Amino acid sequence: MAWNKRGSTGGGASTGRDGVKRGGKGGTTGRNVKEVQFADCTTCNGAGKVTRDVVEGDEDGGFTGTQEFDCTSCNGVGRVKKG
Repeated sequence: MAWNKRGSTGGGASTGRDGVKRGGKGGTTGRNVKEVQFADCTTCNGAGKVTRDVVEGDEDGGFTGTQEFDCTSCNGVGRVKKG
């Protein structure tokens, strides 16, 4: 048996990419599947939006202001995968 650089064999019956064995009969239909848990995003505290200070200007000059943007950590949803 020859092993490639990823530690897999060159193939064989019921193999997928890189010789990794695929599932067969009696698969994982609900028995071995882990439940995905979600938590509030720590960047936006679950709001989905973050505020940033920006420099704005008008005819009197420049001043600081704030703008709301979608949170980039959770894509504006407010929830992220736990773990």
